[in-house]
Amino acid sequence: MVRQSISLKAELEEIQNIFPAAYKIFFLKIKCSNCGEIPDKWIGLDKSNIEVIGKSNVNLATKCKGCNRENSIVIEDTDYSSRTIESEKDFEIGRFDCRGVEIEEFDPRDNWIIVSSSGKEYKDVDLEEGEWSEFEERTSTSLTILSIESSIKKIK
Repeated sequence: MVRQSISLKAELEEIQNIFPAAYKIFFLKIKCSNCGEIPDKWIGLDKSNIEVIGKSNVNLATKCKGCNRENSIVIEDTDYSSRTIESEKDFEIGRFDCRGVEIEEFDPRDNWIIVSSSGKEYKDVDLEEGEWSEFEERTSTSLTILSIESSIKKIK
């Protein structure tokens, strides 16, 4: 079992927080821990998808095409909604319990919630282009997210 977290880092202007919506599908590329096989296709990991393997409930059950090993991932429950993030500093957006696989890549895509410095929430934001901007009329401020980078690390 390997626990991993995914973090983002970006240049932020007038942004207080970025976190995944409850219905966010995480698009990942994974590597089999047994044989090292990395499929070419992105895998969509959905918290609402529950599969039963033995006595465990998992969000993704997959079989490696290289070695036929059964692998699984569970999205851990986390709440990032009440934090304040800083520009150009890593902030965690998800934790995963990986059994038989390791996360190799992450594609941010859509279904993000952005909180401006004034506290206004923007829902269903798409970060696939690696940037986002909006003008908040109430406060006459420009909100900007640029140069989004992701990182994956093992955690205890």
